[in-house]
Amino acid sequence: TASFFSIKNLLASAQLVDHTNEVVNKLDETMLTVVDAETGQRGFLLTGISDFLEPYSGASVKAFSTLTELKILTSDNPDQIGNMIKLESMIKKRFARLEILIERKRAGSSIDMADLNAGKEHMDAIRATAKEMKAVENALLKTRTERLNKISGYTPIVITVAALLAIIITIVFYYKMNRDIDARSRLQNELEEKDKAISRRLIMIQDVSSRISAGDYSVRADYTGQDELGDISLALTKMAGSLER
Repeated sequence: TASFFSIKNLLASAQLVDHTNEVVNKLDETMLTVVDAETGQRGFLLTGISDFLEPYSGASVKAFSTLTELKILTSDNPDQIGNMIKLESMIKKRFARLEILIERKRAGSSIDMADLNAGKEHMDAIRATAKEMKAVENALLKTRTERLNKISGYTPIVITVAALLAIIITIVFYYKMNRDIDARSRLQNELEEKDKAISRRLIMIQDVSSRISAGDYSVRADYTGQDELGDISLALTKMAGSLER
């Protein structure tokens, strides 16, 4: 039982560490997708060549798919739930702004610095929120890693101690059962010997009784034990003596 719960705690801690790492990886993946989309958009704004939009194409679907996975992963953390709502809202606004500027470029309108600065501010806000979320996860990761290392340290000890105790208990009960079996064997032998002795005494008493009934009053029972058979032998001896007189 000790080993089972120790290993169970170890596996649970390992799963928590993996969970935290997965959240961090999904955050990085989301940020990379948004950055790729922004890079493609900027390339298109500078050149007007549609080939630069290749990183942008499908980036929105991929980003929000990753965000959905992040929502599920962080649903057990109230702090991260609030951050997720904020991050999703900002990314939606960022993609909407990217689309607006791309459509303006396609329409031949000029893009001024104010639009680019606004985009930079959006990205800075997204990075700050992602950084905040990663800080929360890294703090959890540190705590969970310390707990995992702690459990990893004493789990082998618990298993070893439990195994040694199991071996000791097995040996103790082995010798105890052997002693019980030996004691029972000795008792069985004693009972068998006593049964044989009683049988011999009964045969002797029967023989004496038969000889007395046949008229041989000189016979005597030579068993004088301090038990019921001894009393019967003594009674037969007295009866034979009385009859003989």
